[in-house]
Amino acid sequence: NGLLILTLDNSSDFMKRKKIHTILLSFLLILVIMIMAVSVLSVRHIDRQQKLAKDIQKIERLHQSLLEQQILIQDFIEEAPTSRIFYEVGYEHVSSLSKASSLLQELTTKIQDHPDEQGVLRDELLSLLEKRDRIIHQLILKIEKRGFENYGCVGCMRKAALWLEKQTDIDLQEVLMLRRYEKDYLLRHDEKYAEKLSSQVDLMKKKINLSPNFTPSRSQIIKDSLDRYLGHFQVVKKIDEETGLYLESDQGLATDLEILQLSIDDKFSEWKMVIERVIVKEQARLLFQMTIYSLAVFLLGILVSLYFSKWATSHLVQLSHALDEFMKNGFKRQNSSYSPCGW
Repeated sequence: NGLLILTLDNSSDFMKRKKIHTILLSFLLILVIMIMAVSVLSVRHIDRQQKLAKDIQKIERLHQSLLEQQILIQDFIEEAPTSRIFYEVGYEHVSSLSKASSLLQELTTKIQDHPDEQGVLRDELLSLLEKRDRIIHQLILKIEKRGFENYGCVGCMRKAALWLEKQTDIDLQEVLMLRRYEKDYLLRHDEKYAEKLSSQVDLMKKKINLSPNFTPSRSQIIKDSLDRYLGHFQVVKKIDEETGLYLESDQGLATDLEILQLSIDDKFSEWKMVIERVIVKEQARLLFQMTIYSLAVFLLGILVSLYFSKWATSHLVQLSHALDEFMKNGFKRQNSSYSPCGW
């Protein structure tokens, strides 16, 4: 009896130890699986974060490039109207400054993975940059057309005025009065000087028509020269109003370019904020996934531990029940369908 009781007690202690060991091993196995799953998630998240961070860096580089480009363009616009090199070479030597949209196209081909909101912002930004390039192109063309000294409309106006000054049958004081109004307008851009110049041309043409000293052909040549002079002046005046480069006003292409640049800066900031929000969402999603996966793995670990512990001690439990039954029957063998020890 003592031997059987001792065997039964030892088997009970062994089952407890076996069960604990099985549970610990199961938990260790599940812990390893959980660490592996979290590692995979972390690697995927880090890779995604790195791609988004690179996107932000690319956008910042493009923005910085455009800002530097804008400074060069602004310097050019300020210097070109009085630059002889510009009028001799033309605007082709600065055409490379106006390629913002192509830079953005190149950038967006490298940024493939974007939420829809980023795609919309990118299209809006591309539209703004294309409009900016068109304005710059128009400004360059108008500056070239306006001219300076002997170039463009200013040059043609000057040539017409010099020809008039050399004509001995025309009152030189009246021609000099034209030049005075011209210079006053170009310096001050006051509308009254443009009106005085136009009135002076009309007055000179009337005097020529009334004067008997001019033949019809001679009269027509001088009047054509005055019309060319006035026509070039009006073109210069119109370009000044369209560009806004020479006027103290908040209108014209130059002002449109400044406003557009501010809109582009705001759009770049908005684009970067969208990507930063995506990064925050990615972090929140990773935390949520890791929490769900950890809970799932933990619950699975409990179930697996219970299953393995039950499976590992099932034979010992059957043996313990058999010993209990054997002791209750006074150590006599009972007919039983189960005989774990082969009795």
